[in-house]
Amino acid sequence: DFSKIEAGMLELESVKTDMLELLENSVDLVKLAANKKSIEILLDVDPAMPRFALVDPVRLKQVLANLLGNAVKFTEKG
Repeated sequence: DFSKIEAGMLELESVKTDMLELLENSVDLVKLAANKKSIEILLDVDPAMPRFALVDPVRLKQVLANLLGNAVKFTEKG
């Protein structure tokens, strides 16, 4: 994907997406791995955050999965 970005070939969708649902699902994906390491994952959403946004949900889930996965992977305890 990075090579597509550099080449200007990455096409993003613009889909009305339930952001709370997307965030909750992303956190749920790493909770098991986090629990195995005694790491607590918390999702604290500002009530002022719009519930829906135009995003590419597939790409955003991919980014969040990478960030959260790395956070769990490289955290000893927490």
